[in-house]
Amino acid sequence: MESLKLAELRVGNRLDKQEVILWVQKSSQSANGSWFVRGTVEDPSGSLGFICFNAESVARIKELTEAVPAIVSGQIQADRYGGEGKLQFLADYIDLLPAGKDVSHLLPVTAKDMEVYKKKFLKLVAQISRPPLRELLGEIFSGSRWEQFIRNPAAKRFHHAYIGGLLEHSVDVAEMALAIAATMPAVDRDMIIAGALLHDIGKTEEISADIGFSYTENGHMVGHITAGALIIDAAARNVQFLSEAERKSLLHIVLSHHGSRDKGSPVGCATREAVIVHYADELNAVLQQYVETGEKEGAGWSFNKMIGSMIRV
Repeated sequence: MESLKLAELRVGNRLDKQEVILWVQKSSQSANGSWFVRGTVEDPSGSLGFICFNAESVARIKELTEAVPAIVSGQIQADRYGGEGKLQFLADYIDLLPAGKDVSHLLPVTAKDMEVYKKKFLKLVAQISRPPLRELLGEIFSGSRWEQFIRNPAAKRFHHAYIGGLLEHSVDVAEMALAIAATMPAVDRDMIIAGALLHDIGKTEEISADIGFSYTENGHMVGHITAGALIIDAAARNVQFLSEAERKSLLHIVLSHHGSRDKGSPVGCATREAVIVHYADELNAVLQQYVETGEKEGAGWSFNKMIGSMIRV
């Protein structure tokens, strides 16, 4: 039987032994002492809340703390507590997929042409006029780091949370930043390109590109802003003619790209280049909410968690 896309399900549809990514959010006992589980199931098209009362299935999954690939069966019904039009998956069968099974088809993937984005990335690097900065980017974006950069999501949940999202987001931020820079005098274009392409490089160490896009130990312990600064600082030692002023300017862009301390940056933006990269990053992440909301929910009004208000697509 052909799998149904979660985003296209309607009340009355039934899933039959369908492969999904499954998250357990809550396991509880009902008044009669039996256990039930709530959570979400996901596929590349979207996600759906589920509830399961089947004792055998609940026993398999109630202790889970991370996303897992699973096979599920059950009925789609209206969610009485989720608001108008919201659906819920009433699962009557859940089991885990065997370890080692290829589940790449369950991961969300960018709709953009990644070969085009790789070419855009290389074109941006080629625009940098100062050889030491180009050399620094070559030092960082190489080998396994490059492979992880082009595969990783840009976030776990909120924006560009899909395979290839980090490359897409970084290139788009660089292009937006250059467009802003074109309206400003006395701006260092080389530093803006380098800073924009590197602003989220720490996410190659913070977020896994595997099932669930979980935070790594380094992600929990260090975070992507600090990790990014450490990656740049280590690579800078291998670039002979990179000046101390260039190193500090680039580190400042990465350390301040969230804009202020209350948003997670250890320092606020102090240079033109840092301000431009910060706002290009924020603008790209916010505008992406309209793209992703439109793809999942269609035209109209909806509440966006990242923005914190109603948006109209």
